[in-house]
Amino acid sequence: MLFACSSAMARSVSEVFVDEASPVFGKIDKTTRLDMVDYYAAGQKKVVRDQMDGETYIESMTDDYMKVVISSAATVEMRLVDSRQGKIIVVSTTYTLPAADSRIDIYDETWNPLDSRRYVAMPVLDDLLVGVDKKRRSEIESIVDFTLIGASLANVDTIVFTPSFDKYLSDEDYDAIKPYVRTSVVYRWNGKRYTPSK
Repeated sequence: MLFACSSAMARSVSEVFVDEASPVFGKIDKTTRLDMVDYYAAGQKKVVRDQMDGETYIESMTDDYMKVVISSAATVEMRLVDSRQGKIIVVSTTYTLPAADSRIDIYDETWNPLDSRRYVAMPVLDDLLVGVDKKRRSEIESIVDFTLIGASLANVDTIVFTPSFDKYLSDEDYDAIKPYVRTSVVYRWNGKRYTPSK
């Protein structure tokens, strides 16, 4: 009986998307968001234009995942994830200029913010490198002033982090570090938090 009640209360990602409490999509009114979902379900793309003439639309959607293009320079991915405290909403906001860089935010199912550090720690430079000794690490650090990382939620129970060094370093600098940079790092959900795959 408890399971039946829980299942009845469970919401799809589209319901979470149109929720008026959403701090992520608050600039798009609820009626417009409902239209976006309906159009997507009908196989059409509902494009919403903002005051800067940017185009916002749903790029992909399943029961527990959605990707929304906010503009040519930003996207938002959402995934509903089962945790021991109930469903949580994992949100990856990615800005693509000058290179993809993401922020991960975590909310409960009714959009109350949670401490994202309890659920995932963004990779740091060392997590993105392989086969590096102390001297080489120092050389790479002198080239990389800051680390930009894209984060995708497209695969169930994972976050795929992809470094964007090639998009903002000079060709010469990137060629120097490329042999030591991982293409991506995958973090998997273990029921409590996302941890690096072995």
